[in-house]
Amino acid sequence: MPNINWPYLVTGQQMRTINLPYTYAISEDMLVGYDHYHVSGEKLGISKDNYEVLDSGFSSEPTTPTGARVVSSSANDTIAGTEAQKVLCTYLDEDWIVKTETVSLNGTTPVSLTATDIMHIQGFEVIQAGSALYAAGNIDWQNPAGTVTYARVLANTNVWQIARMHVPANTEAYITQWTVSAYNGAAKFILETQQNYSVLGGGTVYQTHLLMQMERGSTNLPLILPEPVMEKKHIRVRGQGKSAGVDVSTILCIYLVAI
Repeated sequence: MPNINWPYLVTGQQMRTINLPYTYAISEDMLVGYDHYHVSGEKLGISKDNYEVLDSGFSSEPTTPTGARVVSSSANDTIAGTEAQKVLCTYLDEDWIVKTETVSLNGTTPVSLTATDIMHIQGFEVIQAGSALYAAGNIDWQNPAGTVTYARVLANTNVWQIARMHVPANTEAYITQWTVSAYNGAAKFILETQQNYSVLGGGTVYQTHLLMQMERGSTNLPLILPEPVMEKKHIRVRGQGKSAGVDVSTILCIYLVAI
C-alpha cells in the first residue's frame, strides 16, 4: 500500500499525527490520495439455477467505446416535473479514466448523452428532483438504439443498486468489509475480482475470493486484511437462491488509493 502522507497530515509547513484508525481518517478526507465508497446491490427473485450479479437493472456493458441515452418509463420524470429531473451518469472510458455527464430528463422521450467514449458503467443516480423527491418510473441508461440497458434507477428510488465496481487507472482498491442478506429464503454469495494470469501462461479471469451462505437475515464480514484489487480490474458480487423467488442484497466497503 502506498504511504501517502500516512499516518501524518501535512498542511502548509506543519505536520501532525492523525490519531485515528486509517478507515476513519479516509472517511474524514484526512489522507491525501485516498477515497472511500460504499457499493450496494440487490436482486429481487434471484435465479436458483445460476449465479447472477446483484443488480437492480442490467443487461450488459459496452464492448467498444459508445454513446448512450437516458429515458424514463414515466412522463413525470422530466426537468419541469415534480419527480426526477436530472441524473448523473458516471463511467470509465477505454483508458479507465473516470468521467461524468449530467442529463436533464424528458420523461418517456429518450435524451442522448454527448459522450461517445463510454466503456465501463460506474454509477447512475438522480441528482435533482421536484417536490415528490424520487423517480416516478424506472429510469434507464441505454445504448443509443435503446436495445440494451446498461443501468436502471428503479421507480420510487434515486440510485442504481449495483454490486460491481471498476477500479480506475492509477488507483488500487481495497475491500474492507462485505455484508450480504437474504430476505425471504436461503442464498449463497461469491465475491469475485478480476485476475491476470499471463505470467503463468493464462489470461484474465474472475476468481472467487470469498464465499458466504445465508438462511434468511444478514451477516457482515469485516476483512482483517483488506482485499487488494489492482487498477483496471473489476469487482463484483454474484448470488444464487436455494429456491425461486429469493430477494438478496449486498454492501461492499471499499477505499481507493492513488498510485
